[in-house]
Amino acid sequence: ALASAELQNIVKTAVADAGGQLTSTQGLPGKETDGFFRVAVKVRMTGSMEALVGVLQSIETAVPVLIVDQLDINPVRGARNRKTNKVEPSDQLNVSFQVVSFLRSPNP
Repeated sequence: ALASAELQNIVKTAVADAGGQLTSTQGLPGKETDGFFRVAVKVRMTGSMEALVGVLQSIETAVPVLIVDQLDINPVRGARNRKTNKVEPSDQLNVSFQVVSFLRSPNP
C-alpha cells in the first residue's frame, strides 16, 4: 500500500509538472512473481500532446524504474462554434495508462 501511494505521488507530480490535469489515479492489486512484487497504478489524465510527452519522459527517467503499460490516447472533441456551427478543433487529449514498478520480495 505504501509503494502504491508513493507511485501515485510520483505520477501526480509528473502530470502537474508537465502541465496536464490528473483526472484520477487508482492503485491496482499487487502481484508477486519470480521473487518480485508488482506494484501498479491506473492513471487518467487530460492535456496537450506536449504535456503527454513531458509525463512520459518524466516516467521514463524516474528512479526506480517505472514502466508505462496499456497506454490509451483519445482526442477531446472540440466545442461547436455557435456562429459558424462548425466544430472547433481541440488540442487536448484524454489519456489513460498504467504505471508499473517492481519491488524485490523479502526473502523467506
